[in-house]
Amino acid sequence: MISSFLKWALLIGIICLAIIGVIYYQISPAGQGSKVDYQVLNIEEAPAVIYEKYEQQKTNRGFSIIPYDQAQYILITMGTVPTAGYSIKVQQVHQQADKLIIKTRFISPNPKDIVAMIISFPTTVVKVSQEFINIQVLADSKPLSQLD
Repeated sequence: MISSFLKWALLIGIICLAIIGVIYYQISPAGQGSKVDYQVLNIEEAPAVIYEKYEQQKTNRGFSIIPYDQAQYILITMGTVPTAGYSIKVQQVHQQADKLIIKTRFISPNPKDIVAMIISFPTTVVKVSQEFINIQVLADSKPLSQLD
């Protein structure tokens, strides 16, 4: 009786561990590619050459790649928005084969929020020390266009 109970308990435990392992693999960054060292900068923190590119690009939705000082800066812009309260959040940066993938979320203000009525240009900058030829930026799971 005890032997049969232990066999079932062991079998159920092994099945649970297998399920947990599959779930962990699917949600872990390791299942999506290699981690990449990166830094997220506000446009005010970026070097002057990046700010110059921002001035040219800020009204457009998309991204640009700017090599500078042994690093690559990926300038991500939302384009022109009618009020304050919009932002870009970098959710994940990883390498998959020879491609750098940057996942972002474009955040809009809640309709109930009180925001300044000022035209804005939400922007973020991702700095990576490695050089990548193939870069993809996703905004809310949709590819952004490269503006270069």
